[in-house]
Amino acid sequence: MMNGRPYAIKIAPAAVIAFAALVVGYGLGEQAQLGERDVQTVTQEVRRTGDVKRLCLTVKTGGRIDAITCQVLDGMTGELE
Repeated sequence: MMNGRPYAIKIAPAAVIAFAALVVGYGLGEQAQLGERDVQTVTQEVRRTGDVKRLCLTVKTGGRIDAITCQVLDGMTGELE
């Protein structure tokens, strides 16, 4: 005991502040992870322009298009060129 106060009473405010900071940080982290996440979808289709066939892939996240890619298909074999 120093100056008439026990040691535990001197460190109690620091412990309370540290615990409160830990609880607030944990709560904010959990809240950030609970948000609904958009689903990513990949669609494929064959597009024709005259005699040319193309295989096109579209990648979407939610309603946003992230990527579109098209490759020409061989007219005889149907394989990618």
